[in-house]
Amino acid sequence: MDRPIDSNIKKRKLIVKYSIIGAIVISVLIFFIFRDNSSKLNVEQDKITIEEVKKDIFQDYISVIGTVEPLQTVYLDATEGGRVEEIFIREGTMVKKGDLIMRLSNDNLLLEISNYEAEVARAINDLKSMRVNLENLQISNKSQLVDLYYDLLKLDRLYKNNAILLQDKYISNEEYLLSKENFQRTKEHYELLSRKNMQDSLSIDTRIKASEESVESMQKNMAI
Repeated sequence: MDRPIDSNIKKRKLIVKYSIIGAIVISVLIFFIFRDNSSKLNVEQDKITIEEVKKDIFQDYISVIGTVEPLQTVYLDATEGGRVEEIFIREGTMVKKGDLIMRLSNDNLLLEISNYEAEVARAINDLKSMRVNLENLQISNKSQLVDLYYDLLKLDRLYKNNAILLQDKYISNEEYLLSKENFQRTKEHYELLSRKNMQDSLSIDTRIKASEESVESMQKNMAI
């Protein structure tokens, strides 16, 4: 036998259903509205320091133990080693080009410099001696040229006079030929000595210039 459906029960079920749905929606809305959106960091408890809050000067920095490293490191290397005698600038000090960092001493280098100075001094003395000797040689050559020049003049006059005397038959042909030969021999000797003197002058200039360049090079090396 069929029973009539009570409409009130159906309405109550709908109300309960919608009430549950509404409660769920409200709960979700409340969760999203009031939830904590801040980020979180899990820290071990033994690494946390807790201090009492007090009124004091605010420090806008935090002391942290760390290692400071330079952006750029420059290594200096001395061309000559030695023993450190004095340090003028310590590590971490700002420097500029030309600043003295330390003073080194090198006995071997000092001995080498002393020996080189002695060699330079000896080379300078040799250069001076060379100049004196070469100047004396030039003076000697010029003196011989002067003597030969005046001898040549006398022999030239004698040769020309004998040519006239031979025409007049005041002298013999042998005497004339002898004066001519003496004149020609002296003339050739004078020309040879003139060329030798010119070559010696060029050689002297070259030798002196080479010695001067050698001394100058030694002085530059000693300065280095």
